[in-house]
Amino acid sequence: MNATEQQVLQRGAVLIELVLPAVPASVAMARGVLHAAAERAGFRIADYHELAVAVSEAMTNAVVHAGAGVLTVRCQVAEDEIVAEIEDDGTGFDTAIIERSYVPGEQFGRGMLLMRSLVDALQCTSGPGGTIVRLVKRRPDVPSSVLPWPGTRIERPRRAIGHLKQTIHRYQRDVQLMTGQISPSSENLDDLTIMEAFAAARDKDSLIGDRKLRIKTLEATLEILQEGLD
Repeated sequence: MNATEQQVLQRGAVLIELVLPAVPASVAMARGVLHAAAERAGFRIADYHELAVAVSEAMTNAVVHAGAGVLTVRCQVAEDEIVAEIEDDGTGFDTAIIERSYVPGEQFGRGMLLMRSLVDALQCTSGPGGTIVRLVKRRPDVPSSVLPWPGTRIERPRRAIGHLKQTIHRYQRDVQLMTGQISPSSENLDDLTIMEAFAAARDKDSLIGDRKLRIKTLEATLEILQEGLD
């Protein structure tokens, strides 16, 4: 399984970033890493468990409903709170559903309601290039003013650029695999997943075309973001 992890220690704060394939097994991996970070920060098991359920819900939504290929999970841990972000490269959705009251029996909205009930704050941005869900869980026994964030937050354009570059690279490899330019690695879960999907696809040309279209869309988005940083 491809995963990258980065930790930044600065004045008591910890930043962890994982880049994972959008498959169910990635949910357990992310939860394990978040558990270790929360335990290190002194969070109670009950507080961590609520955040873990919310993170699992956000990741599962991306895997099952968003058609995502790559997930980026970021966790920022301070003395007074944990901020978890789940970013995907899926199709996006109308975020107005977050503010709407959930009606029992409806297909959408239940997951967001669950997440909001488990964390102290929830933010979501979504569009054709993907979705970012931010979840905040605070320690009830530590005032939030004790340890303000010391500048370890990564600004959204830089986060998005890193995610987009990783996703573009993944999709380019998918195209090379499906067209026979390279051989899949038996140790790479991403390779095995795309080749299974390709083998099962009735319209293989459409699957290749979908990946190429996503690459063009993401490259255009990346160019716009990079221009904004100049």
